[in-house]
Amino acid sequence: MLGTAFRVRSTDPSVGRALARLLMPFATRRAVPGFFTFSLVGPDPSGDGRHRLYRNCTAILRANGWRRIVDHLLATLNTEAVADFDPFAVHAGVVTLGERAFAFPADSGVGKTTLAAACLLEGFAYASDEALCVSYDDALVSPYPKPLGLSAWARRQLGLPDPDLPWPTGDHEAPYAPDELGPVSQPPLRLAGILL
Repeated sequence: MLGTAFRVRSTDPSVGRALARLLMPFATRRAVPGFFTFSLVGPDPSGDGRHRLYRNCTAILRANGWRRIVDHLLATLNTEAVADFDPFAVHAGVVTLGERAFAFPADSGVGKTTLAAACLLEGFAYASDEALCVSYDDALVSPYPKPLGLSAWARRQLGLPDPDLPWPTGDHEAPYAPDELGPVSQPPLRLAGILL
């Protein structure tokens, strides 16, 4: 993700398949040095019965179900990817038409993801709902097609069914693979507009 290498493993095959689907835009078969390994471990019947998330060999979260573990994993991956991105990045949603990228910068929680999802449903392609990433060398926009986390309210407003996941979403935010809602942007992309 934006140059941050990681590997994800799960003791639950259905959770592993769901994560593979959500993170498919970042999959590679080539060797990448310096990667992090995240392990999602199901409840240990001889232990406290809680699920665990490990980063390398260190437990970073214990929870009573997969939803919180997966939410934390996706948030951690996103935070590290954006923080480690060397060229310019600003918090924004980004959709595209052809090679033209349109960004809408805003604070967290104001609706960038909902707006990006609505644009996808109307024929735009998805570049990101998190960060506008621009190269210093050629001013090209780098797509960052992370999963879109939509609240129950946003899913209702957009008429979206709950995603097919091996954990319940209920009234909580649910992650969607970008290509579940529309096409994913392909480079090269040039910034054509910023909507405030």
